[in-house]
Amino acid sequence: MDQYTVIALFHSPVFAKDVMKIAVSPNPPWKMQDENEQFEGAEIEMFNYLAEKLNFEIQFKIAPFKRCLYYMEKGTADMMVGIFKNPEREIYIEYVEPPYKSRSDKSFYVLKGKKEMIRTYEDLYDLKIGMKNGVKYFPRFDADTKVKKDTVNENSLNIGKILTGRIDTFVVTSDFGDYMLRQAGATDKIEKAEFGYSKRNPVYIGISKKSPWMNRVGEVKSAVREMIESGTLDRIFADFFEKHNLPVPEYK
Repeated sequence: MDQYTVIALFHSPVFAKDVMKIAVSPNPPWKMQDENEQFEGAEIEMFNYLAEKLNFEIQFKIAPFKRCLYYMEKGTADMMVGIFKNPEREIYIEYVEPPYKSRSDKSFYVLKGKKEMIRTYEDLYDLKIGMKNGVKYFPRFDADTKVKKDTVNENSLNIGKILTGRIDTFVVTSDFGDYMLRQAGATDKIEKAEFGYSKRNPVYIGISKKSPWMNRVGEVKSAVREMIESGTLDRIFADFFEKHNLPVPEYK
């Protein structure tokens, strides 16, 4: 069953606020739930800022990543964050320029002591690779049908799978992979392979083309641009990571 979390940022006794339904797939430290099951994260703080700027109420619609894309395609969610451009998605998603992140490095994780097992892309062909269902990583890997890919709905499941030998490696965004291993207490058992993907790979906010928010798409784009170009987004991210004693990931 899908989970809904409504966050009312402020109340007005006179003016009713529009609701923004945001499809979210948890991806710590950018989007996550704390010990009290409250939703938080660096990108959640970004949404809070936009909600105040544009006077809307947030309704998070929490689901696996692939289901979030389905919501966007059908118009049952208005907005999604953390997505890459590709022709298939551009059919039903209006991308908000500029991208709010310019890179999203990807790492392949292996058992401790085996980092040299993957030194080049070609080394992947001999391995069974864990990945999250519906996620795009980088163009060559995404289009490669010769690579043996094993999908899960949650990245954390790949920790158990690699420790029990059901996969040889798993791929994930580097900042999330490091966070996930720390939380699982597995940093002494799993490490990054020598090969990884580290190139510019713009990350966007997207609006469903079936959303009523397409009527306000100009306002949304202007607010996002102002947030980025003024340095406000950098401050939002820096404040969040400092508050949680986490290093600021490389995102620019």
